[in-house]
Amino acid sequence: MVMNWNKLRLVLVLGSAIGVTSVVAYGARGGKPAPVEPHAQSVQLSAEQIAAQRTVVLAQAGRSAMSYIGAAQHGIDSNDGELAEKYLETARDILGQMQGVLASAAASESDDLVPIFAQLGIAQDVEVTDELKGKLHALGPHALKGEHDKVLDGLKATGIGASYTYVDLPLANTMAQVKLALEALESGKFEAAREAIDAAHGGLVTETVTVGMTPEKKEELPTHS
Repeated sequence: MVMNWNKLRLVLVLGSAIGVTSVVAYGARGGKPAPVEPHAQSVQLSAEQIAAQRTVVLAQAGRSAMSYIGAAQHGIDSNDGELAEKYLETARDILGQMQGVLASAAASESDDLVPIFAQLGIAQDVEVTDELKGKLHALGPHALKGEHDKVLDGLKATGIGASYTYVDLPLANTMAQVKLALEALESGKFEAAREAIDAAHGGLVTETVTVGMTPEKKEELPTHS
């Protein structure tokens, strides 16, 4: 029997924090990005709540930065260096704000790898009970913090066959490639700019890990784009 797979974007696990938006959404528009910072609250938050909010904001900002980088690539492909430069400047500003947010965080929370996307896949014939939903929801904070081993341990504990795909953004490297692309565009070197953008995309840490799957069933997993 061929196993059919459902994608459970971490709407189930993470609410709308990660997984709703594609990592590279090529519909980015120009303009100044919104400030990358946790929203002000009228109530006192614990340090843990503030850290959780920070991870959500950084994930959203990281996806936005990659969107602008992708849009810049389209600008270059269309020989529109001015538009590409505008998008890259916006991406640079967002990445710089992300670096500022991490610089103000505790040392334990300032990892250069920023989780920006996560997705689960489970077999279609698995019954998603309230108990299973609860277990999957409990994995959300770990995915948000990039604690992928804990997510996988939690999936193994459910006893179901599942796949876990995640993307982490290496902040320093991405910023460096964006700056290189800008320098290249300023010199009219479109090919060098394209190579730097390709390096920014290639630098993303992307993994798909399966649990509870036989080798035969792993081959039936869909390809994640």
